[in-house]
Amino acid sequence: MLLMRILTPPTFRERVWMCVGVEFVDSELLRFITSGRLHCTIDKVNGVVETNRPSLKNAQYETVIRQGDILLNAVQRLSKVLY
Repeated sequence: MLLMRILTPPTFRERVWMCVGVEFVDSELLRFITSGRLHCTIDKVNGVVETNRPSLKNAQYETVIRQGDILLNAVQRLSKVLY
């Protein structure tokens, strides 16, 4: 088993973890997940990241809400300048 492991190259995941560490990968993933830019969950017990794609309807709803929020902020800033 050890000889077999020495002869096979490391997987992409193992190469990334050897270079930067598990904590760094977890913190970066967590940052993207909490900001809503990446749709997945981290399963620390099994050591995997599970992706979950939102439905098209939910994605459209989030886009409309985000754009509406940007528009509201712009109108509020404009009203402060005018008054």
